[in-house]
Amino acid sequence: MTDLGAVRAVLSDAQRVGLLGPEPVDHHIKHAVTWASVLRPAPFLDLGSGAGIPGLIFATLWPEVPATLLDGQLRRSAWLQSAVARLDLHPRVSVLAGRAEDLGHEQLHRERYGLVVARAFGPPATVAECGAPFVKVSGHMSVSEPPTASDDRWPVAACEGLGLAAAAGIVRDGASFVILSKISTSPAAFPRARPFPWKSPLW
Repeated sequence: MTDLGAVRAVLSDAQRVGLLGPEPVDHHIKHAVTWASVLRPAPFLDLGSGAGIPGLIFATLWPEVPATLLDGQLRRSAWLQSAVARLDLHPRVSVLAGRAEDLGHEQLHRERYGLVVARAFGPPATVAECGAPFVKVSGHMSVSEPPTASDDRWPVAACEGLGLAAAAGIVRDGASFVILSKISTSPAAFPRARPFPWKSPLW
């Protein structure tokens, strides 16, 4: 099992090359560890993985769980590939380079994951539209939330229209998350082609 010290070193390097913001790396790790503590481990997809948070940390904490790190930018995808190799996580952890708006329609990935997680991917409507099609029915999607998030960020009717139940908010150790259960198949029209989830959000 890869230890968090190795992940810390990888993330520190990501910070040095500009793939991770200036906030202390230990803060990112603590947040992800807290997040993992409120979830049930399941084969997961990290939507917009970036430098690998929370995906690399979850994969370390859940050593038997397959993981897919998705990112649409080639530079970040290449970084993730090198990080997975450096941490000796392959083949259990794979990197998927491409747009969620496209990959969410592919049979290999559509409704195949027990868990989809997203941190700083976008506003709620965009995360829900792009993330829900990857989640299998009876699975879950979890999103990191701002500490002062309002109660109306995840409207029930709009989420149900994507196959998701009402969001359950969780606050632990100063960190905020929502968990949405996948209760029905996502309509085939979603996710819409880029740029519609970003330029014309569902709510």
